[in-house]
Amino acid sequence: MRADAVATVPLVLTGTARAADQGATEELVRDGGAATVAPVLGANAVLTVLVTLVLVPVLRRHRHRPGAVEHHVSRMRQGLGVGTRSSCSRVCGPSPPRGVTRWRPEPGPAPLTARRVEGTTMSDPTVTRTDADGVATLTLQRPGLTSRMRAELLELVQQVAADEAVRAVLLTGTGRAFCVGQDLAEHVQVLRGDATGSLSVVEAEYNPLVLAFSALRVPVVVGINGACAGAGLGLALAGDLRVAAAGAKFTTAFAGIGLSSDSGLASRLVHCVGGSRATELLLLPEPFTAERAAEWGLVHSVVDPELVLPTAQALAARLAAGPTLAYRAIKTVLATAATDPLERSLAREAELQVQLGQTEDHREAVEAFLAKRPAQFTGR
Repeated sequence: MRADAVATVPLVLTGTARAADQGATEELVRDGGAATVAPVLGANAVLTVLVTLVLVPVLRRHRHRPGAVEHHVSRMRQGLGVGTRSSCSRVCGPSPPRGVTRWRPEPGPAPLTARRVEGTTMSDPTVTRTDADGVATLTLQRPGLTSRMRAELLELVQQVAADEAVRAVLLTGTGRAFCVGQDLAEHVQVLRGDATGSLSVVEAEYNPLVLAFSALRVPVVVGINGACAGAGLGLALAGDLRVAAAGAKFTTAFAGIGLSSDSGLASRLVHCVGGSRATELLLLPEPFTAERAAEWGLVHSVVDPELVLPTAQALAARLAAGPTLAYRAIKTVLATAATDPLERSLAREAELQVQLGQTEDHREAVEAFLAKRPAQFTGR
C-alpha cells in the first residue's frame, strides 16, 4: 500500500468488501470487541469504522516514513491495534516536528460520480435486474443496505410486479455476503447528525420494501450466497423458497446493537419457526449456520457456495414454467392461514378453487395427466 493511498482507505472499504479485506475483518470480528455489531452491520462496515477512527489518523501522522502504512495495517489485521508510540517509532521513525509538512497537500475528493467503491463507480446501480425464461433476477451488488440501494431495490420490485412477462423472481447477492442489513457507515452519519430521526427510515423505506416483496403474486426464490443478518434476514424471509450456501452465517443481530427488529423479521420468524424459537433468536442473537437454518425450516436447501446461483436459478425456472395462477392462489391462502379462523380459510380456499377450476391451466393439466404427457402452463 503506498503512502498516497491512505486517504482512500475509508472509501475503498465502504461497500462490498474485497475478499482480502473481508477475511481480515472476519479475523477482527472473531478475535475481539466488534463481535456484537458485526453480525447486523457487516464485517465490512465494522472495518470501515475501525480504519476511519483508529488507523487513518496514525497513517496520516507517519505516512512520510517508508513502510509505515504496511506496519500499521499489518498490526490492525492481526488485531494488535495500531501500536504504541515506542513500537511505532522503531518502524516509522520519529514524527516530523510540529508545523513541518513533509508531503504535498492532497487534492480534494473526487466527484461523487467518479468515486469508486469495490470496482464500480457510485453511478453504477446497487441492484441489477436480468430476465430470462420468465424469471426476473434481482442481484444485490453490495452487502449493506444504503438509502439509495433500498430505493433502487423497491423500484425494481415494483417494476417486476407490473411486468406480466415475469412468472417468477430470484433475489440474490454477490460475493461472500447476501445482505447484512443497514449500511453502518451511512447510519452512523445520520445518527450523529439527528439521533431522533435516525431510524425513521424503517417506516419510510424498509416497510414499503418488505410490503412490495409480499405483494408479488409470483413465486420468489432467494439465493442466499453468504452472510445474512438483520434486515437482510427479513428480506430473505420475505421470499417463498430459500437456497443457502453451506456454512453461510445467519443472525437476527438487532438486540446486539440495542434495537428490537424491523423488516417484518419478528412476524416472519414466528411464522417460520414458531413463537418460542423466534423469541430465542431475537433476544439472543447468536449466529447460526445455514445447516441449522435448514433444520429449523428457515431455508429449504443447502448447497455448496458455488452452486447457490445455479440451484436457485433452476428452481425459479421450474416455478416460472408451472401453474402461476395456482401459485398466486397458494400465496394468498398462506398469507393469512396462520391467523384466520378455520371457517374463513375454508371459505377462501373454496372461492379460489372455483376460480382456478375455470382456467386454461387447470384444463390443460387434467388433459395432460390423462394423456400421460407434461402439461404446458400459460398462466391463463
